[in-house]
Amino acid sequence: MRFEDLVIKKYKEQNNSENFQNLRQECFLKFQKTGIPKSKNEKWKYINVSRFLKSKIDFKIDPTKKPKKFFSNSVNKIVLYNGEIQKDLSFVENKGIVFCDLKEAYKKNHKIINKIINYNKENYDGLCLLNTAFLNEKSLFIMIEKDTKIKDPIEIIHFYDTENEVLINQKQIIYVNKNCEVTINEKIKNLGSKYIFCNSVNEILCEKKSIMDYYKTQNSKNISLIDNNFISQEEKSDFSIHTYTFSGDLIRNNIYVDLKAKNSTANLYGISFLKNKSIVDNYTYIKHLVSNCYSNELYKGIYDDSSRGVFCGKILVDKNAQKTDAFQQNNNILLSNGSSIDSKPQLEIYADDVSCSHGCTIGQIDNNALFYLKTRGIKHEIAVKMLTYGFIYDVLKKCKITTLQKFIKEILLKNKETKSSFFKHEI
Repeated sequence: MRFEDLVIKKYKEQNNSENFQNLRQECFLKFQKTGIPKSKNEKWKYINVSRFLKSKIDFKIDPTKKPKKFFSNSVNKIVLYNGEIQKDLSFVENKGIVFCDLKEAYKKNHKIINKIINYNKENYDGLCLLNTAFLNEKSLFIMIEKDTKIKDPIEIIHFYDTENEVLINQKQIIYVNKNCEVTINEKIKNLGSKYIFCNSVNEILCEKKSIMDYYKTQNSKNISLIDNNFISQEEKSDFSIHTYTFSGDLIRNNIYVDLKAKNSTANLYGISFLKNKSIVDNYTYIKHLVSNCYSNELYKGIYDDSSRGVFCGKILVDKNAQKTDAFQQNNNILLSNGSSIDSKPQLEIYADDVSCSHGCTIGQIDNNALFYLKTRGIKHEIAVKMLTYGFIYDVLKKCKITTLQKFIKEILLKNKETKSSFFKHEI
């Protein structure tokens, strides 16, 4: 059975509520026409995602699984287990943080949901359509109330544990109200031994004068993750996303940013450090639609063994987007003969009063620097770790979460299972 045929079968079997029935059906019909992205699609040129989708994969996790005790030092934490919010394990200290599932959110805030959900559908590929066709009303909705300044990060933790190989369609909607400040720290962890294909769509609206920092740590085995992020920014909003990738079968990060109003800022940062046969593909698309906006992209990758990296970044400057500042840089180090990287930075400019630049580098460890450290009595293995840490430091210093910085440093310098408690939750 082809995967597309399996999708049709599973779609007919699901029980749909009336809230999103039209949206589900619209996306399902479009999926039937587009199917799973193929390598002939320019956005997926370097990756064959079909080989990570199994024709016998399930679309639902065993419902008998129950979460156990959970420990975390975070002040604000939202825990999801097999795609469902665990209210007894979740807690937010600040009353300006509202979180619930989509079903409850639609009853209370249907105007906001309708404003955000599916807003960027012109950039939906087959996997985004698949996600919305199987929209789960138990997915997460977060709203930050107007004028709320949140000091401590909101930790979102997705735990999965299944007895069967499964495809999960995970959606999150985040609404950052006017004049708000929030930091979100998200992690995904497969606790079991069975393979999971996680197809995620995150839709975010940053209102006027809002500030949002979004951290994503991808460090789990037996998982392929397609992480789609659609960000819409209003006037004087400031959005930053930090993506840290360390393990997984296939990790694809799609980031679409629309700078829709003047004086808005977008920062995209990424660190990839992969071994074995892991693959990471970072695809970014920033649209400067109005004047006086700023964007900055800095992605760095380190690849060892037979791992592979892909970076494809596009910046569009509309004809109305005068006084645009846009910068994009991708730097990579290959530590082995079996590792590889494909990099494709792009600029598409229709305005004449702009400051834009882009570039990429691909290379190996600097032998002169390595020799210098070894002549000072530093062992070869340690010297390599020191140089790779120095290579990514200018990206890492953008991280404002101290425990996360420490976790990444330990991974790079120790190159083995970290002793940090940052990612070691018990459940």
